[in-house]
Amino acid sequence: MSPGTNPASVHTVEMEAHRRHVAIALITTVVPSFMLVGLFLVSGQAFWLAPIVMFVVVGALNYFLFESRPVPRKVRLGPGGIWVETREGTVRNHAWSEVREVRDHVFALQGRRRTEVHFKGGGEPLHLYPYAMALTMCNDRATESRLGDHLAVTGVVWDRPVRLARQVLQEHVPGFRA
Repeated sequence: MSPGTNPASVHTVEMEAHRRHVAIALITTVVPSFMLVGLFLVSGQAFWLAPIVMFVVVGALNYFLFESRPVPRKVRLGPGGIWVETREGTVRNHAWSEVREVRDHVFALQGRRRTEVHFKGGGEPLHLYPYAMALTMCNDRATESRLGDHLAVTGVVWDRPVRLARQVLQEHVPGFRA
């Protein structure tokens, strides 16, 4: 295990949003569609073209569902509090004393599972979605990307970046257990 990735020793985490779901939606739509067009050209049977509609609808639905999640551009969790850069570019700082509660939503579609951090005084909560953010810094050191950070594995609820962020939240938010 590389330095700074043992969850018990993590005190600062910085994550950045990625958009890998766009490539996945395109690949799962385009590749099967080209294969079906190839089968149509080889066999001359038009029924090979009908499933293309299904692949396009499913690909568009995947893109819509993943793109509609409120994933911030950057998040930093550390001893000083929570720093968030929203999708729109707005920067918000929150001290740990401003955190009202942390909630998990694990009984949802895999792409909708999340950890929500709610702040006192209302405002937009911070949503941490697994497989939506890449770990860039851990304990103020740059971290290497791992193949496992990018693969959604059945049965694994939280990926490494969210698991480490949850560890930092546990350290600073009373009553929350990672």
